[in-house]
Amino acid sequence: MTTSAPAQLLRFDFPPQLLTILRRLADAGFEAYVVGGSVRDILLGKAPQDFDIATSARAEAVMRLFRRVVPTGLKHGTVLVIQGELKAEVTTFRGEGDYLDGRHPESVVFLDDVEGDLARRDFTINAMAYDPVRQRFADPFDGRLDLTRHLVRCVGSALDRFSEDGLRVLRAVRFATTLGLDIEPETMAAIAPTLSTFDKVSRERQRDEFVKLLESAHPSRGIELLKESGILSRLLPELSESAIDDARLRLDRLLDAKSDASLELRLSALLADLAPAQLFGRVAQKTQATALLRRLRFSNAELDAVQKRLARREFALMEHATDAALRRAVSSVTPELVPDLLLLARALGADREREEALRTHIDAVLSTNPPLAIVDLAIDGDRVAAILGKGGPAIGLALNRLLDAVLDEPALNTPEALEAILCTGQEGAP
Repeated sequence: MTTSAPAQLLRFDFPPQLLTILRRLADAGFEAYVVGGSVRDILLGKAPQDFDIATSARAEAVMRLFRRVVPTGLKHGTVLVIQGELKAEVTTFRGEGDYLDGRHPESVVFLDDVEGDLARRDFTINAMAYDPVRQRFADPFDGRLDLTRHLVRCVGSALDRFSEDGLRVLRAVRFATTLGLDIEPETMAAIAPTLSTFDKVSRERQRDEFVKLLESAHPSRGIELLKESGILSRLLPELSESAIDDARLRLDRLLDAKSDASLELRLSALLADLAPAQLFGRVAQKTQATALLRRLRFSNAELDAVQKRLARREFALMEHATDAALRRAVSSVTPELVPDLLLLARALGADREREEALRTHIDAVLSTNPPLAIVDLAIDGDRVAAILGKGGPAIGLALNRLLDAVLDEPALNTPEALEAILCTGQEGAP
């Protein structure tokens, strides 16, 4: 049963390419609705990231109606329709059979009405449909009301929904976190008894939902909900419950300092209580944090980024009394990491005045563009080899000796002064 559409949907300026798809389906005699997250977001005053369409048309009929179609999931009635620059997933109304693997239905049955299709969805706020061509709104499970009540609530039985698809428990926490909602008590109570189904979910899917939570405006609230629901001990067992409050506080401090902090920096703040990393040269030792991120299938680049930040976390918490000492410290952590390390220090509770004084000192030292790495030296390895008359490891040792000299006294970074150091073994003035 459809009802009158809310004003937010009536006023919304849907993309013309989307309306073209919906009109073509309607003109061919099919029902067609925009469904799911896009309807929810419009009602929340947010711009949808994409649009999904549910229709009474079977996939084969959809493919006949449009020129550019990609059959992404014919078994489940889904095709991707490309209209101009817009890409929309178009799926036949369907019901679902039993979920035997904790993630996917063993079978689907195609339906002719939108309400049957909405009944299979996870949460009421995702079980709304709107036809902007005919201005018809379907909300059989009161998703709009739950939005006004700021609730995440399962469609039908929460135990059933979470037992079908284990990822839904994490999605409940993610939606509550990213949308600023509460989890309805019955829905929250159903999470703990169904965590065995959550354990069946692939690490990649767990990571994807967790990243969306962590990149939200208030991730510390999501971490608390993970703890309260029991998901945290399954998702991040390395984080003890006693350490969670400190982790949440670090995230809050970080985002107070920089609301758009990177994922790598958020992960570093979250995991900073785990066994601290150590450095061997410029290579960070593997840690508990590394093991956690590897288990959740984070990329090698993300692993490396977090490892480096945690291994160098003491940089902004230490005294760097002289310009030379600060140049050495910046050289050891690499200049590009300095802004993140200052932010990480803020997350770790560094004194604000001390951190600001260090920031001022760094700005003053770096404003002179001092040499901080071997690539900044005024002579290169080939010139060093020519002067020494030999190659191999001796070249690296000599370049490191020259860098050590110019970190103490940047004025020595001229070809003449560096050649003199190599020739005499002394660090005389130019």
